[in-house]
Amino acid sequence: MALSAPIHKFVKDESIPDNFELWYDDLSETEGEGKASQYKNKDDNILRAPLEEPLDDADLAKPSSETGFQVSDGILVDPDGQGAMHRFRTDERQAILSKDHIHVEHDCTSMTWTLNMKTAKWAFGDAYFGLTNASRFQCPGDTVGYDVAGTMIRGLTPQNVPIMQRTKLKSDLGTTRHSAIRITADLHRFKMRWEVYCDAPPIKPDAKPVGVIEYPICGWRSARLWISLRSVDDHVRLYSVETTTKKSDEAGPSHANNQA
Repeated sequence: MALSAPIHKFVKDESIPDNFELWYDDLSETEGEGKASQYKNKDDNILRAPLEEPLDDADLAKPSSETGFQVSDGILVDPDGQGAMHRFRTDERQAILSKDHIHVEHDCTSMTWTLNMKTAKWAFGDAYFGLTNASRFQCPGDTVGYDVAGTMIRGLTPQNVPIMQRTKLKSDLGTTRHSAIRITADLHRFKMRWEVYCDAPPIKPDAKPVGVIEYPICGWRSARLWISLRSVDDHVRLYSVETTTKKSDEAGPSHANNQA
């Protein structure tokens, strides 16, 4: 249920939980620097997402059947729901979360998303791709991801990812801003598998990733795709989603989009 009626302007409401007040709505830190009025005018023009209640564990345990991206503040979702574009503040990050997710109670033990950037200002340090266990863009939840060079950022909310670690992959992978990314959330082994390919999707059957990273997600009961975009007009597209069930080790398409 949407808790804020207008979509283009944030309206404070006593019925909205405290964690729905987002960091860029707090002007107190900028007032002493003479930036408050500047940001207020800019933020009034940010596309505002309906703020929805976080999902509890019982909700997350229900089947996840719809692919695509949730709406975030300053993010324009494509009409088919399978892409999203940065329309936030210039050179400031915003998070995008997938609608679908995996949960420890689901029949599937892993879920894999294949995606890439259709447009990006920079090849490296601009778009990051990974997982979060937050259910909404404005809610807390462990979050981790990598750019196409394998540089990591992580944090305790999808929007606040201040911890950075330089890549442990080789220096020249041959990746570009359009390289395909495959991200697997495995809640049977409690790990994320992150893969990058030189070419854009679709990934050829015999193609091998040029970079592979595995990251532990111990204790996670659910996971969903997370993307962080920094530059205006950065545009990400979801190509397909696959799942592996408890009854089989074979991965198969699950409401795949097959977007070229």
